[in-house]
Amino acid sequence: MNIKIVCLGKIKEKYLQDGISEYTKRISKYADVKIIELPDESIPDNPSEKEVLEVKSKEAEKIRKQLDSHDFVCTLDLRR
Repeated sequence: MNIKIVCLGKIKEKYLQDGISEYTKRISKYADVKIIELPDESIPDNPSEKEVLEVKSKEAEKIRKQLDSHDFVCTLDLRR
């Protein structure tokens, strides 16, 4: 099994980096794990709705370029 994780932005928090490292180490016995970190798009202060949609569209295109046609996609969002 192959697992590809595509994310926007860098993980800066040490505790999260440690958690990712530990999880990757454990699951690598059962699957090949590849983490792809893409740079996030900058967004102006107080963006209009149009600007927000443009940024989201650019980020979505970056992610799409990393996917193969047979990939299963699961999205995660910080919003509740």
